[in-house]
Amino acid sequence: MATSYGAGFTWVKGPTPQPDFFLSNVSSTATFQKGAPVLRDAIGYLVEAASDATAIVGIAAHNAASSVYAGQALVYKIRPGDIWATKIQTGVAASALTLGISYGIEKSGNNLRMDTDSAATPFVTIVPREDGSTVCNSDDSSVWVTFIQDRVGLYYSTNTVDAFGEL
Repeated sequence: MATSYGAGFTWVKGPTPQPDFFLSNVSSTATFQKGAPVLRDAIGYLVEAASDATAIVGIAAHNAASSVYAGQALVYKIRPGDIWATKIQTGVAASALTLGISYGIEKSGNNLRMDTDSAATPFVTIVPREDGSTVCNSDDSSVWVTFIQDRVGLYYSTNTVDAFGEL
């Protein structure tokens, strides 16, 4: 039986056996959920990324309101080689889930996911599961992806300019 993944983005595996985290201040109005891509607002507080974001700083390791650290949240670093699971909308053609195709992200319910309808501002690239397939898991509608490093920051970005705040 395949692993079932939740909403948002779930770390699957990476260059080390465990994901890597950092601690960041959270906006008092933040409502992001576990697995949500997050970015920094103009003051430097974590907020949930929107579908029109151009860059993110990481993936929320827990809900904004569930931190054991007052006013702070743990955030997964998005490192080169990290693989993430994300759900997709129903009815996506198998041809849209080809290895190496990149897509943007979209809001779905209380979280973000890969948007197979848009590649205008790509964030993620489809990668194969351990069996070599890129098909959607029918149990939970998930695919495996890696983040495009030009779209992520603080630690492993390939950008030369800090574009990781929302004004």
